[in-house]
Amino acid sequence: MEISEIAESVEYIRTRTSHRFKFNYTQIRIVEVEQFVSSPVFHALGHDWVIDYYPKASRINRFIYTRIDHWSCELICSIDDSEKFSQGVPKSFNLQSQIEKLLESSETADVTIVVENHSFRSHRSILAARSPVLKAELYGNMVEATQKQIKIKDICPKVFKAMLHFMYTDSFPCCDSETVSAEMAQHLFVAADRYAIEGLKALCEDKLCDSISLDSVSSTLALAEQHNSPRLKNSCLEFIAEPGIMLSWMSSCQLMNM
Repeated sequence: MEISEIAESVEYIRTRTSHRFKFNYTQIRIVEVEQFVSSPVFHALGHDWVIDYYPKASRINRFIYTRIDHWSCELICSIDDSEKFSQGVPKSFNLQSQIEKLLESSETADVTIVVENHSFRSHRSILAARSPVLKAELYGNMVEATQKQIKIKDICPKVFKAMLHFMYTDSFPCCDSETVSAEMAQHLFVAADRYAIEGLKALCEDKLCDSISLDSVSSTLALAEQHNSPRLKNSCLEFIAEPGIMLSWMSSCQLMNM
């Protein structure tokens, strides 16, 4: 089947400025690496658009191992005319950048968090808004509620600093999850669960799901079990179920137990 024939068989649905590109797995599995399937051209916000999908550039084959004859996928694209909303607004007015400056300056900080021999000047209101656990400590009946300095145990300074950065900025310290190591993501995942920071926990889940390997799947699966993450657990089990992975994984487990 030619690529053009596959493209003609897709289903295209328009809903306002959101567009859905639907196709069957049986139709695109013959596509070679670097080849792509294009959607029909659609019009939105005064422009013509097209979606190019590269099947072999995704993780699509990794998780499909049963009943693939009946499996289909939809790519949903949302288009916003962002220029109309951002035009003429100075960067200095950005709320996120302003809050990040609070983290960089201790001038208005009203509490000090001590982790081992490191001190972090912070703001009670921001910590409480981001973490219900810290809110209970800072504003509840605990002793910490009246103290200017709070000690936190069972977390290393590097991990706490990264978690603190997320609470102020809603992003990893480097602003790019690709440069965050899987090991750091595991530590942050544990910390996020401990302090009930759901946004950070979800971000770490994304990173860990994308980083599963034969070396890390056992520890990642254990984390998923301990910290109640069905999504991460399913990703680990799907990885283990891949052809050739199960035997290698079982062999590595046996070596670890020897």
